[in-house]
Amino acid sequence: MSDGALHSVFTMARTRSGRLSSTDPNLQQVKRAWRRLFVARPGMALIAADYGQIELRVAAALSRDPKLVAIMTADPKTRDGDLHAQNVERIFGVSYERQQAAGFDVSLRVRAKNYGFGALYLSEGPDVQAVLEQQILADDTLDVEVPTVGDIHAGIVVIRDTYSQCFHEWMPAVIARAEELGGWVYTMYGRPRFLPELVNGDKYQRKHAARQVISHIVQGTAADIMRFALFRLDAVLPPEVAMLLSVHDEIVFEAPVADAGGAIPLIVETMQLGQPLAPVPITVDVKVAANWYDAH
Repeated sequence: MSDGALHSVFTMARTRSGRLSSTDPNLQQVKRAWRRLFVARPGMALIAADYGQIELRVAAALSRDPKLVAIMTADPKTRDGDLHAQNVERIFGVSYERQQAAGFDVSLRVRAKNYGFGALYLSEGPDVQAVLEQQILADDTLDVEVPTVGDIHAGIVVIRDTYSQCFHEWMPAVIARAEELGGWVYTMYGRPRFLPELVNGDKYQRKHAARQVISHIVQGTAADIMRFALFRLDAVLPPEVAMLLSVHDEIVFEAPVADAGGAIPLIVETMQLGQPLAPVPITVDVKVAANWYDAH
């Protein structure tokens, strides 16, 4: 456009999760390194506000798994509040202290994080492999060796057995409930999705539909939270603070350098939505920088 800026088209009609999609161009698939090219205008700064582990927090709040809730309510800068560090300990046998020391192989944390989301969304080894490969292609700084299917499966089993109330009690219960309802499943806020294959499909279709049950409840609830935040922010932000885009769990704003710091408390409070996941807190991490890479 004539202002020299990129203007993407955002819509809720292209995704089943309820998240916004971006097209023409797709700003949600920008490589991390390329984010340096996205800069604030002269005299302005970018504010990136990111929900911290929102999907895991939703899962903890809905499942009431005591171990997940304990982690999500603890200080994330400590072992007690660092889910992925604890999973690294259990899966790879590397203590929290060693993880904080120089020379720690950070690829183990990347793997543990992917195993965790694989467990959460009932993924198989090849699915997790594919996600890891996509991450490596998207981020040139990642130095991760893609694990075998057997290694991934073993890691997922450890995670599921550790947080047994979430994975062995809550998940089967919500899938069974969706079957009883004829394939209907709802987010925490009541947004529906119909999955007829859950009751009418063959065993492979039913298995895929069961994964979509969990995805809709967890990712869909996280998407609802993001949309509520966008609407409320639009109503309360002062005119000098502009929302630029939403990328997954992150919202990017532009504000005058002099006003950026003062806008942060309002942004955080609004995005927390009065803490609907209590006792699990919704957290928002905020950074201010001249370009999108440094603000992330």
